[in-house]
Amino acid sequence: MHSRAFKNKTVAVFGLGNSGLSTAKCLLEGGAKVIAWDDNDDRRNAAQKLGASVTMFTEAVMKEAV
Repeated sequence: MHSRAFKNKTVAVFGLGNSGLSTAKCLLEGGAKVIAWDDNDDRRNAAQKLGASVTMFTEAVMKEAV
């Protein structure tokens, strides 16, 4: 299942446990740009493999503001 409600939107996912990774996957499949973060290296790597941009949110906010 995927959601097209966020197609061409940038969405942040904070926390990449089972729910967070599933959410990121659905958003990506629906055409959203996903910026994700988790303190766990393995979870960040899993999100990257799905296609999410893994960035600390403080850095992401600064990039979007510029």
